[in-house]
Amino acid sequence: SSLRLSVENAWLYSELKGQSDEINLLKEFNENIIENINLGIVVLSGLNIIRTWNNSMELKFKIPADKAINKKAFTVLGSDLWKKIHKLEKGISYINNVSVEIDDETLIFDIYTSPLKDSMNKRVGTILVFDDVTEKIFIQNQLITSEKLASLGLLSAGIAHEVNTPLTGISS
Repeated sequence: SSLRLSVENAWLYSELKGQSDEINLLKEFNENIIENINLGIVVLSGLNIIRTWNNSMELKFKIPADKAINKKAFTVLGSDLWKKIHKLEKGISYINNVSVEIDDETLIFDIYTSPLKDSMNKRVGTILVFDDVTEKIFIQNQLITSEKLASLGLLSAGIAHEVNTPLTGISS
């Protein structure tokens, strides 16, 4: 009887160890996704304390994760940016083209917020996603400038043609 119990305990321990290893692999896999995604991801607690600050946030904001995690979002993100984020309604929201000054460089972000809920559907925090659209905005502005210059060229050519037609007749 004690031998059977020992064998059963060993089997249960083996099963538990396997499940624990699988959970750890899934946890590591999910953390790798969050760390390596090309978007800045910040997870805030219900008291707006930073719990997650991924690699993209480190690169864009030039603040290491250990300097951001467990700090108030207000102090890490700065008061101007925090006021814009904090004004967003509860639920899934976003703000476009938010300019952020970082070391004498202006970056433009689209910022998305989403509530973080537990298994009981109770709000326990907020997820912030920062999408750097600086290059996209720059290219759009270049395209608009090119279109304006092309239109100006067409207008100039049209005016030159209209002026040149009567001059040709007069010179003949």
